[in-house]
Amino acid sequence: MLRRPIVALSAACALGAAALGGAGAGERPAAPAPSAEPAPPPAVCRTPPAGAWPAVGDAGAVPDLTPYQDHLGALGAGGAARGAGVRIADVEYEWRERHVELAGRGLAAGPLTGLPPEYRSADHGTAVLGILGGEDDGAGISGIAPDAELVPVAPHSAAGGYRPAEAIRDAAARLAPGDVLLVELQGMVAQGPADPGVPRYTPIEFLPGVRAAIREAVDAGITVVEPAGNGDGDIGALAPWLAGPDAPDHSGAIVVGAGGGAQDDSPAADRQRIEGSNFGARVDLQGHGAGVVTSGYGDAGWGASGDRSYTACFDGTSSAAATVAGAVAVVQSAEIARDGTPLTPAEVRDLLVATGAPQVAPEEGRIGPRPDVAAAVARLGAGLPASPPAGEPAPPPSPPPAPPAPATAPAVTAVAPAAGAAGARVRGARAVRRVAAVRRVRASVDRRAGRLVLRLSGLAPRATVRVGGRRVRVARGRAVVRDPRLRRAATRRLIVTVTAPRRAGVTYAGARMRVVVPPRGAPRVARLRG
Repeated sequence: MLRRPIVALSAACALGAAALGGAGAGERPAAPAPSAEPAPPPAVCRTPPAGAWPAVGDAGAVPDLTPYQDHLGALGAGGAARGAGVRIADVEYEWRERHVELAGRGLAAGPLTGLPPEYRSADHGTAVLGILGGEDDGAGISGIAPDAELVPVAPHSAAGGYRPAEAIRDAAARLAPGDVLLVELQGMVAQGPADPGVPRYTPIEFLPGVRAAIREAVDAGITVVEPAGNGDGDIGALAPWLAGPDAPDHSGAIVVGAGGGAQDDSPAADRQRIEGSNFGARVDLQGHGAGVVTSGYGDAGWGASGDRSYTACFDGTSSAAATVAGAVAVVQSAEIARDGTPLTPAEVRDLLVATGAPQVAPEEGRIGPRPDVAAAVARLGAGLPASPPAGEPAPPPSPPPAPPAPATAPAVTAVAPAAGAAGARVRGARAVRRVAAVRRVRASVDRRAGRLVLRLSGLAPRATVRVGGRRVRVARGRAVVRDPRLRRAATRRLIVTVTAPRRAGVTYAGARMRVVVPPRGAPRVARLRG
């Protein structure tokens, strides 16, 4: 794991918030934090194939990295629609216009904002622009919408300082109906004991004046995509217009949360909310929020830097919003090619929500479905309405919560059965029994030591146990997971998987469980389906 200050970028919002002026009608003013933010937690990096990445150096050809861009396949991108005929404006602090993935775009030079070097703001902008429209040339990464036109816009000016609302209006002025405006910023508010559950990092529209600027762009037919922010809270607690998609005076933006991906080191299951992402009824869609491979940073084992740099560790609502903005551009491109008329922003949102892959475990914080571009384009081609038709099947219900621990159990212990159908099936003339790889799992936590202890009953021979994608050693039915983050007063969620190889006459049903360690009290263990 590598430290990367993506969260620290939001401190710039606080530095400039005082210059934004008074709050608009009905808006609660955002109080900037008085001090600089500490370093963020380690980023989650995609696991390299066979233990090593292809070499990327400061000279010579760059290898093809698209096989490791998991978000492309998961979004159903890569078909005939590639973003042609659509502009994507990206409001960013800085970017590297000469990066090998962007050099052919003719982008304006990124500004020098004067932000602290540890923000790595030029790398942030380069990573986002790479996700959107990196060159599809068989070398390096490829953007979701490589044929779209990219228009980066900075929220800083030499004369006026930090002005996000003005930057949004400036970006919208360069766009037309059917285009996409991605706002890669978040706000920050003061948080104290009187504000339980209120996210410290907020959607940027919580800052004064920004919501009105977004609404103007949406009313002009431009689809605005906005990160929900990395505050690990319910944005509905911030303001009435963030209470839900139909709340009065909402901005009309597509608000995006960060979800897990199907990769070894993802901190959450595929399409499950990642810890740190804001959530709430107003969050429309989720994008990839961990281990995104894109341009910039030069970490995850790649040696090249600067304009030849790549990362496998881009994460949070920054990467998530970029993947959704790319999906929007591809869908609009397909619709323009089909009948010459783009969808309205509301139609885009309804279409992507209706055709998206449903969220896993929404009870842990709603971030909505993940877009499925292929399904959305197919619906448009079939002439179906963009909004969900009557009788649309609802996603399956969430798994039931774990049963309460027995009254005699210690306060820090939880027990959950691991379902695993005992029975038999017949292959030819020979009966093969199918049993669970583990019968039940108990969890206890030692917060001072930062240690989670799993006790696994009925474990199959030669079983493999993974926690958060990493294999752990099991001795006498006991596995110990050491994680310094367990010492913090914050909820930790870990996915535990148990698999076992087949043996004569027996196959083992793998088990998948979620262990939730709250700030106080016992851990909870629940089996996941699928």
